[in-house]
Parts: sequence; C-alpha cells; structure tokens
Amino acid sequence: MTTQLVFKAKFFDDNGDVLAGGMVYFYEPGTTTPKDTYSDSETTTNSNPVILDSRGEAFIWGDGLYDVQVNDYQDVPVRTEPNIGLDSAAITGETAAITSFACLGASDSEFGWNETWVNHLDKAFKSQDIDAKVYQTGSGAISFYRAMNDTDTLTGKTWAAITSESDPDVIIISLGINDTILDVDGRSQAQVVVDAQNLVSFFRTNNPTAILIYGRILPYDDERHSAKAVTAIKKKYCIPYMQWLSTTTGDESYYTSDLVEVEKIITSTMQSRLGDWRILDAAVQLEVDFTIDMKYFKVTRLGWVSHDRVHPTSLGHYFMMSNLWTAFQTNAALREAIPVLEDIRDVGDFTNFDLLWSSAVKLDAGGDGYDFDPAFTDGNEFMMQANIYDTTNLIQSFKYWANIQRPSITVTPVVNKSLDHIFAVSMQDLLPNTEIKTKLWSQTGSEPATWNSASPIANTSDTGAHIGLEQNSSQSADDYYIKYLVGNDVFGPYSFTVSGTYSGGSGGVTVAKFTRSVSVGVPVNTWYDIPLNTTEFNDDPTNITLNATTGQVDIAYGAGYTRFRLSGWATFNSGGNGTYTLAHKRNGVAQPSQSIGNGQIDSTVGAAYPLVSFVAPWSEIDSGGEIIFLEAYCSNNATLEGAYRMGLQIEVM
Repeated sequence: MTTQLVFKAKFFDDNGDVLAGGMVYFYEPGTTTPKDTYSDSETTTNSNPVILDSRGEAFIWGDGLYDVQVNDYQDVPVRTEPNIGLDSAAITGETAAITSFACLGASDSEFGWNETWVNHLDKAFKSQDIDAKVYQTGSGAISFYRAMNDTDTLTGKTWAAITSESDPDVIIISLGINDTILDVDGRSQAQVVVDAQNLVSFFRTNNPTAILIYGRILPYDDERHSAKAVTAIKKKYCIPYMQWLSTTTGDESYYTSDLVEVEKIITSTMQSRLGDWRILDAAVQLEVDFTIDMKYFKVTRLGWVSHDRVHPTSLGHYFMMSNLWTAFQTNAALREAIPVLEDIRDVGDFTNFDLLWSSAVKLDAGGDGYDFDPAFTDGNEFMMQANIYDTTNLIQSFKYWANIQRPSITVTPVVNKSLDHIFAVSMQDLLPNTEIKTKLWSQTGSEPATWNSASPIANTSDTGAHIGLEQNSSQSADDYYIKYLVGNDVFGPYSFTVSGTYSGGSGGVTVAKFTRSVSVGVPVNTWYDIPLNTTEFNDDPTNITLNATTGQVDIAYGAGYTRFRLSGWATFNSGGNGTYTLAHKRNGVAQPSQSIGNGQIDSTVGAAYPLVSFVAPWSEIDSGGEIIFLEAYCSNNATLEGAYRMGLQIEVM
C-alpha cells in the first residue's frame, strides 16, 4: 500500500481556533463510502470519523485521494474538501505556518493588557507582517511555584497547563522576582530552584519541540556588580523596591532618591533575597535553551516604573521588549532555532533602547553608579526619545528614580537680600491635594529629625502643582539645605545661599501675618474684601494694625518705614467652571496686575480645593499711609476654605 503521511495533523476552524475534539470523516472521492486512514504507516486503522484530541490533533496516514468532511466536537460541519490529498493544508484549515510565542510571566508582563513588553513584541512582529503571534499565559503575582500549583479561578487550570495547552513553538519564561525579591511564597533557596526545574521539566515533557527562553528580569546592576558579595551591594545598584525606606532620622517611613541614602548598603533582608535570586537565576539558565537579559534594572534606573516602584511603565516595557528584539536580530543560534526570526528587517537604531541608555547616562563620581549626562539633550537620541515615545520628563524621572513620584522641582539657588531676592520653589507632577512639609538647616549644622508644617498648611493643587514664594528675612547669611516631604516621598536636600542685607528703614524687615480659619462665601463677578480676623504675629502692632471685623490692614506712614510688600494665599472650593483670582486692594483700588505667582486659576466643576497665592512687589508707602485688603474675584460661585486658612503677610522696611 502506498501511504501518504500527515504527521499529527492539527485542525483549525474558520476563525483560526484549534478544533479541539473535532470529527474528521474520510470518503472515497465522489461517494459517501468511508475510506480508511491509519494511525501509523502500517495497518492500524483509524476510526472514521477520526476524533481529534484537545489540541485539535491526530496521527493520520492515508493512500491516494479523499473526500473529507471536517466537523466540530458537536458534529456540526465546519468545511468539506472534495477529491483531495492528505498533504493539503485545506483539510486542516491552517492557511500558513504561524510561530507562536507564549509568554509566561507575572504582573511585569501581564499588567496593563495592551502596554506590556508582550504586547509590544506582538505589535513589532505585526508591523513587519511576520507570521508570528505573541500572547500572555501568566498572571499577576505568580512564581515558578505558583505557575505549577495555583489555578486560574475561571478556567480551573494551572498557569503551566494554560501555557502548554496553547501548543506554543516558543515559551518565554520571565519569572523569579516574585520567588525571591518579593518572596511571595516564603520558600527556601533550595525550594525555589526545584520549583523552576519542575516547571521547565513540565514543558520538556508536554511541549518537547518548544524552544524555551528565559527572559531575565534583573533586580540589580548585574552588568557592573555581579562579582560583588551581597553584603557589598549598595542601594543604588538595585531596583527601587530593594532600596526600601530611608534610614535618615525622621525619614524612616518615607522613600527617597537622596544621593547620601542610595550610597548605603541594602538591608540584610534584601541581601538574603538577592542571594536567593542569584542562585535561582543561575539554575534557570542551565535548564533553558536560551537566555535573554531584558535589562529591567536599567528601566528602573531611568525612572520608568509606576508608583509602586516595581512595575515598568509602558515606556519601560518598550525598553524591555527592545532587548528581546535585539537578541532576535543578532543571536545567530536563536535565529537558527526559530526560523521566523530570520524574517525580521532592520528598521533603524531607534528600536534599540540600549543606545538611548548609553547616551543618556554616565558613571557617577564614585564610578560605580550612574548620573544623567547633560550632553544627551543636545543629541539626536534625546529628540528621538522625546518625539517617538512622547515624553520629555526623562531628566526628572532619572533624578527621582527611587521615589513614588517623579516630579519637577526647582528651588531658588541664591537669595541676595541686597537685591531684594525672594526664595521660590516650583513643583509639578506631584500627587494632588497633598500636604507639603519641610526641613531647613544650615549646611554647617545637623539635619533636623522632625518635619515642619507650614501655617497655613501648604498643599499641592488639584493638578499636583505648587508654587511657594517667601522672603527669607528670618534667615541670616549662610548656606542652607531644604528638604520637602510630599505624601510618602522625600525630595532633596536642595542647597541655597542667603547673602546680603536689606536696605531702608532701620536696616531690617518688620513682618506681620493676618489670617482667617472660618470658611466664607465669595460673591460672583465683584472684588470681595476677605474679612481676615486673626493675627498670627505682628512685629509692630502700633504701626501695622488689623480690623478683625472687616479685614482692613493699615500701615502707618513716617514710622521709620519707606516701602512695603505683600503676599497672600487662599484655597478655593469652586462651584463651577470659571476664573478665580486672588489679589489685594490698595487704598481702594484692586491690584491684580501688581501680583506675581499663581494668583489666578481656571477651575472646573469638581476641582479639589486649588490653592491660589501671590506676591506683590515692593512699593513705596503712600504719604497718607496704606489701607490694604486681601481680595478675591470669582466668575462663578465659590467658597474660601477656612480649614486650610487664608491670609495676608506684610513686610515693611
């Protein structure tokens, strides 16, 4: 008998899905007379219909031509192929050989659905019309142990079984961080190694032809510090999660990117976990066919991680995928093992994020960590990164890489009293409506152990911004450090210098501050005099007075003062879309154009209590004295929130 081989034919329905449990009938051409097929090349006859297994497969040998009827598992017809040989793809419904990549990972590859490295890899193949499909088969928080032992609540299958039953040509395993660094199972070093070996063995048994790739998720700078003992590993060598909390007195509950802090050695707990990861990492590499470093540490060092300091952002996932893609382009043995990789075209260096890394960073002063390279912003890589990947915040992400938030913060570096400088801080991209606390100390002294709250409390706006303006008149000439605490993040220290002395008056500055802590409604479309009613402090109550009923402040002329300056603040609870302005009235005339700062906002319905503030420049005191009011103007209903206080600070000299 002349036989024709279809070795374990795999059948699909018209949607391209595996025809699990399907029924395939074979007939003499042009008749309804059954015609035999065989499960081997000899004489073992198949049933007719042939019943497909859970993978849609069966061993089928035959002789000559057949009429073939393909039905689903309920015996419902799918297709009919008349007078056809068993070597035709028309029988199975497989139109082209598609290489499938199953990616078994934890939340680093599953989290976010359409923006992980798995999805980016699938899109990269599709962009070049390459016959490959890439899909996720894991779940958040899984480990090598959980992949074999935990089940999906919907399918009732283990993650290993889900991966195996998808019948992949390639399995990319990116596990290990949960097993060791996060220690989600509490298993010993020896146990996690056995767990990994068991998973690989499972795939070797159930998917003997699949290529196994280990996608290394490196929790530290292995390229530079793999030879160091775990007891010598500094925080700056590790992903932010491993750096844990600050150890600075008063900051023990907070996260920081302070250069002094990141120079410290990681905790003993993290040393032990990193040691476990190293052993596991070496063991997995021995078990698989190929290993690709996805350079996760570099992703975190660039600050491309979410607020939990663990999961990469979409841009971070691009970085990780690009390292897979580079290996797919350059590893000759890998390309030979997976022929579809030879169809990848070279579309330019912008797909290689490692080039961006080498341009953006340089070694730090100690030679064992990294600093941002200012020359990067002048080069083509920065423009490519900013334009193609739609982000321009690389600098602050790099600077605040170990924090939860990665804001933009600017602090006045020099305050020269002789030139009437003011101290200013500008913050953007912080958590909204969050209190800002400070520490301030001389660079020749010690950092305070406690944080100070402002009076009134200083909060970020509903968009996560803050502008602070103040004359540091109480600070003598010196070099200072200032730090900010916003939520659970510590930023700084920032250095600034105070120099010079103020001219005018008796040679110094007299200060008074008046506030209100009871909410008050603001009329619409008119300048409203805010009835301040509390004196916080007043260096000269004789010549600077407050009417606690109307909120009027009087400054006397001829009391040794020649000029004055004002700063004001209030928190609006906006009742609708509109413009909300804070300014002052001077001798009966509103002065919004004389104010600087965020004295006006455009608010929307539901905006959460934006803080509005201003500073008015120095002005000559009128010969008749000054009559001052803090004023508000609203184009829609609004309330000034007393819980956050509102106030006016006056400086005369």
